[in-house]
Amino acid sequence: MQVHKQVRAAKKGNKEALIGLIMARKHDYYGLAYSFLRNEHDAMDACEEMIIIVYEQIQHLKKVDSFYSWSKTILVNVCKKMLFKRSRETVTLNDWEHSNEKNLTDQSEELSISVIEMRVDLEEAVKQLPKDTQEIIKLKYWFDMELQHIAEVMGKPLGTIKSRLHYAKKQLFHMVKGGDKHE
Repeated sequence: MQVHKQVRAAKKGNKEALIGLIMARKHDYYGLAYSFLRNEHDAMDACEEMIIIVYEQIQHLKKVDSFYSWSKTILVNVCKKMLFKRSRETVTLNDWEHSNEKNLTDQSEELSISVIEMRVDLEEAVKQLPKDTQEIIKLKYWFDMELQHIAEVMGKPLGTIKSRLHYAKKQLFHMVKGGDKHE
């Protein structure tokens, strides 16, 4: 119930309450931003922009219980805006791929070669899916978001999210396992 009190206080203009809410989940916010942007500085910038928007818009939040889903939706939208701007500036996907390679290299001491290879195969398979389906996979399995929240974040019906996820899992299974694509 402490969260409810903090949200109510933040809605009344209490900056400390708002910062407390955000700091309680700072790793979740950063991880979400990083999964989209694949750059530490951009992820931090996105989080900072999200905090400003949340501060300016919190009085419009209708349900106290939905503060975290609401703020994560704002963060996803900030990340999408940044990606769009980045693509307009003709930044290539090489940054994302290089970031993944560096991340895998940094973790290679902890993980066995077969796990790393499987992860690379899976990431390559996810890249072959349509962009909106990639987003569903990331939000569901990398950030453990509920399907209903994913539907809200993406502005799509829940049934659409479920069917795309089902189709994507089948495709990924066949791509990673090298199986037959008929089913």
